[in-house]
Amino acid sequence: MFGLFKKEEFSHIPKDVRPIMKLAFPGGEKQLNQETKGFLEAFPDLFTLKSSQNLVVWTKVMWVTNSKSPDSHLSFQDICEAINRHENNRLTNEQCAAIYTKILEQDLATRNISSLFKN
Repeated sequence: MFGLFKKEEFSHIPKDVRPIMKLAFPGGEKQLNQETKGFLEAFPDLFTLKSSQNLVVWTKVMWVTNSKSPDSHLSFQDICEAINRHENNRLTNEQCAAIYTKILEQDLATRNISSLFKN
């Protein structure tokens, strides 16, 4: 009886991490793959498919789970600096800012939030 059970999203990830992944990627693995593809297309000279997916996951999970207080997330500058540390300080400040901006733009577009900011 095939098709009775839907495959759980992120089933290859440990169960204790899945809720965080689902929060970071509410569209599931399809969203992750789309965002990775968009990210790689934006920065083809800086990343491979694997490294781009790793950075997208790491950045979004960090953004979702870390904050300075219950009311605020880390600042744009804090995350840009963390991205550069994650990438072993191989990126310029401009590259880090562009990377984080791209990740946020894709996330907002996926969640249909970007339309709220357009005139």
